[in-house]
Amino acid sequence: MASPLMLQRNGMLSGLLAANMLIDIPANHEPLAAGTNVEVLLL
Repeated sequence: MASPLMLQRNGMLSGLLAANMLIDIPANHEPLAAGTNVEVLLL
């Protein structure tokens, strides 16, 4: 059972990941990989 708070938290994490992808420099994928790892750990 997913509470509204959990859904909001997942939405925020998705937003952060999307922001990470937008600022990611094509030649450097380390920040994106780090952000993905953090998000997976927090879910």
